[in-house]
Order: sequence, then structure tokens, then C-alpha cells
Amino acid sequence: MRNVFETYASFYKSRNDMLQALFITVDTLKTVKDIEGFPVQENNLVKIEDLISYIKRVDPKLSYISRDHIIELFFKDRERRLLIVNRDYIQYRFVTYVQPPQTLYFGTVKNLAERMMKSGLKSKTKGFLKLYNTVNGAKEFAKQFANRKGDILVALEVDTERAFAEGVKFSTHKEGEYIVVRIDSHCIKGVID
Repeated sequence: MRNVFETYASFYKSRNDMLQALFITVDTLKTVKDIEGFPVQENNLVKIEDLISYIKRVDPKLSYISRDHIIELFFKDRERRLLIVNRDYIQYRFVTYVQPPQTLYFGTVKNLAERMMKSGLKSKTKGFLKLYNTVNGAKEFAKQFANRKGDILVALEVDTERAFAEGVKFSTHKEGEYIVVRIDSHCIKGVID
């Protein structure tokens, strides 16, 4: 698997800077309640600006980082440990991986389904996908993509048992909804209208 830090352009000056910022961010957010004087909100939410100030104090070499750098960490964190809340806050999310059911469903619109069957599933914006344990759940999710009159909602049937056996990690935070980074095309069984 390619290293995510080497495959995309970065705001960071170097890969080492990015890894250092990620390490400080995760470590800080995991232990934020134990850091004396650190401003923390309910549910361990931390203002992104406060986190940036703290990172700059901990490692002066990272004095150039800005909000864009933290947002980049959010998008490039394959483990989905970081959660941006209400644009201004960040939080560490403890991720627990689970074995998924044999089949899950991804909701989309019919005119995109064939291309997805060939190329596989991967988010170009969020860095993760939501799969559902029912066709209706997937189609309900797909409503947000049906922005043209006449768009037909469909569900892609995903062989999650095979994907899991090949090393794809699944997590769940909500009943009936699973989070995954990608699904290869050979794990998509077909389209359900």
C-alpha cells in the first residue's frame, strides 16, 4: 500500500514535519485533560487555534503551521483518529476496528455506479466511505448526491467479507453504518436498484 504522506502535495515543508505534527496532535488530543492549563471544551473538544499554539510551543521547528496544516492532518489520517467538529474544533476519536457482516451496501446514483464498479470506491473529499447494512440505509445516504432531476438512487453490493480478508479495516460508530477507507473494484458484487 502506498504511503499517504508521499502521494499528495502537502502544506508541510517535509514529511518529517508532517509526521511530527501528527504525533504531537494525536498525543495532545489523547491526553488533553492531563495537560495543565490547556483550554479544553466538553467532550475533549479543543479549539484548532489553541492546538496550533501548543504545537508551536512544543516544537519551534513547526512555528510555520496554520489551520490548513491541521486540516491536512485530518484528511490524511488513514486511521480516522481525528475529528473536526463545527469547523473550529478538533477531537481525538478512539477507533475500534470490527469484523463487518458478509455484505454491506454503498449508496450512489445510477449514472455513477458503472464507473464505481470499475474503479472501486474511495472518497476524494473526506478520506473515508460510509457503508450500510441495508439497501435502504445506503439509498438514504445517496440522497445527498441526487442533485439532478431524474437521478435514480441505487446501492452497490459490497463483498465485505472478501475486503476484510484482504486487510481492509472497518470501524463503526453508529448502528448499521460502517466506516472504511476504500473498497477495491473486485469486492463490488453488483448494483441493486
